[in-house]
This record gives sequence, structure tokens and C-alpha cells, in this order.
Amino acid sequence: MKSVLISIKPKWCELIASGKKTVEVRKTRPKIETPFKCYIYQTVGGRTNSVDVLENNLGKVIGEFACDKIDEIDVIDHELLTYIRVNRRPDMFVTEETCLGIDELQKYLDNKTGYGWHI
Repeated sequence: MKSVLISIKPKWCELIASGKKTVEVRKTRPKIETPFKCYIYQTVGGRTNSVDVLENNLGKVIGEFACDKIDEIDVIDHELLTYIRVNRRPDMFVTEETCLGIDELQKYLDNKTGYGWHI
């Protein structure tokens, strides 16, 4: 099985580990077919000290998952309504699966198509 390394900030790693976040939103997708293995690299980011890095597994591969599906995600902004479309169909649950609100998705994707990697 082919594999990729995906870097994720600590707060999102915690949500993935707890099972609350089941879809990782990215601006790109790998040029390989699903399924593939994903290794999760927890980023260091911001101001950290050596104790944080050592005790919180920052800057390390902390886990893996098999990505069996990638969805296209669009935020549609109409005059009266902003909604999310997954694979060209309205979807009410993607905010729960991604742990991102519509505003956060809209800001991150910046009116471009994103990709929901299933964890």
C-alpha cells in the first residue's frame, strides 16, 4: 500500500486521536488512488520549549490511518445562505466530521475546492 506523510497541528491531532475528527480538510490531495496509508506528523509550530517538544510528541510521527476516501468540499456563498457541498451535494454533517465551522472552512479554502480525507 502506498503511503503519505501529513503534517497536522497538535490541536487537530488531539481531536483525531479522540475520534471526534474523522475528516481532515486539505487544499490538495495526493496523486495516488485510495486506499493509502497516512502517517500523521504532529507539527511543532509557534513558541515551544524543549520540554513541550519532548513531553507532547511534537515534531514526531504520532500515528497512522488508512485513507479510503477523499471527498471534494466546496463552500457555496449565496446572498441569503452559505452552505457546504460535498461531492457536489449539500452536506450538513461535514462541519461535525471536520470539527470546523462553515466560517472556518470558508476562510481556509478561500473560495477554492478543498479535499476531505477520511480518517
